[in-house]
Amino acid sequence: MNFKDILVHINNRPTCRSRLAVALQVAQQHQARLTGLYVIPHPYFAAQNADTLELVAEARAAFEGAARDAGVDSEWICVDSQQSGLELSQTISLYAHYHDLLVISQTDLSNPDRTIPPDLPERAVLGAGRPVLIVPYAGTFATLGVLLRLGKPVSAKIRFLQVQSLDHGAHGAVEHENPLGHQF
Repeated sequence: MNFKDILVHINNRPTCRSRLAVALQVAQQHQARLTGLYVIPHPYFAAQNADTLELVAEARAAFEGAARDAGVDSEWICVDSQQSGLELSQTISLYAHYHDLLVISQTDLSNPDRTIPPDLPERAVLGAGRPVLIVPYAGTFATLGVLLRLGKPVSAKIRFLQVQSLDHGAHGAVEHENPLGHQF
């Protein structure tokens, strides 16, 4: 599967660096355009002492600088939750419909943020209507491994796992006997 237009959620949290690095890596592998989506939180959820415009400018500069350094074509989208009437997960799902892949981070429950719902990854998977790559909140990822997905039953055998490389759709499959004879 080739991705030509990738959407990445951008914010000012520490997890954004690894998320952006992974998104840039996928964009380079697929020669895709990378769109950064920054959602200005509703004032009720935002930190009271934060200068919203300064935070947006910092995030945009980091995104555009990283994309330029990686040689990736990029686009910046900034949406104000109060003006749009959409919360973060709704905005991400809406824009994900117009892209081939969505890249977000796993929620770090040990470091909560009022502007990010704790179930954002689940909401994104259910609402995006597109493939979603969820980057773990801990660690850095110099190379991307493989995309794992469950397969469908194949005659007397069941394919438990299909491995698809993110590098231009090379395929490999691992099949096991179905010892219990279950129909899935």
